[in-house]
Amino acid sequence: MREDFLVEASMVSNPKVLRLERRMGDAAIAWLIKFWCFVRHHRSDGNLTGLSDEDIESSVGWGGPGSLLAILREFHFVDGPEGSSWAHDWFDRQPWAATEEFRSSAGKAGAAARWSGRSREERLAHSQRMHAAKTARRQAETNARPQATPQAKLLGFAKQTASKSDENACPLPTDLLTSKRSEEALQATQAETATATPKTAAQTNSDQGPNPEDPIKPSEAAGLRRLAETRRMDKSAFDEYIQQYAVDVEHLNQGQLALITSELIAMKPRPNRKTEPIH
Repeated sequence: MREDFLVEASMVSNPKVLRLERRMGDAAIAWLIKFWCFVRHHRSDGNLTGLSDEDIESSVGWGGPGSLLAILREFHFVDGPEGSSWAHDWFDRQPWAATEEFRSSAGKAGAAARWSGRSREERLAHSQRMHAAKTARRQAETNARPQATPQAKLLGFAKQTASKSDENACPLPTDLLTSKRSEEALQATQAETATATPKTAAQTNSDQGPNPEDPIKPSEAAGLRRLAETRRMDKSAFDEYIQQYAVDVEHLNQGQLALITSELIAMKPRPNRKTEPIH
């Protein structure tokens, strides 16, 4: 999967970036981009909790005097102290990257909620219809392309052989082109193209995603906490918010996870508020 992030064209004339260049020299923008690349690849939600400044600096290849992260904090490209910091305004400037890990979970939970009320037979019938439509589409594309039939190939071979043989050679019999063996080969080819094996019930059920009633995983609970931190929500506010749905975040199910994720993504961060990490 491609990992990218947005960089505004006006960045080179941004006053904050210009001040950083005066402090670090011509390489300032390069180090800033390297830092953002690290965030995008390792912490796509912008939350750097649990990482020391040295960890980040060694990953981006920093070898200059002083601390790169200390300089970035000084010019407000990084917020928060070491060990519980985050990329400044990452969620607002990189919304697609910041919500990457939650879109997949929410999509699977949404699909599961959509299909949870249908019987196994209905799901299987829908899967077979989709498979048949896909097979028909591929067959139509194949038919649209010019292809040589077995008879045409055999005719070409006969003409080639006849042109190379001398006048006294015995010509190939014409009934060879329409022999029973050629017809059977053509029918077998058409049958293989027209038929398709439907998915088994196990394969169909595995494609439906998680059940909305299934409990969430520890990694999903941790991801939900990190998302709340990007909205600058403290622990008490987060616990109070979660208690609308369950006793605590570990007792949420997949359906509630999808709903809460979409609500947090739509929520604006609280301005000028620094919070402690939610554990």
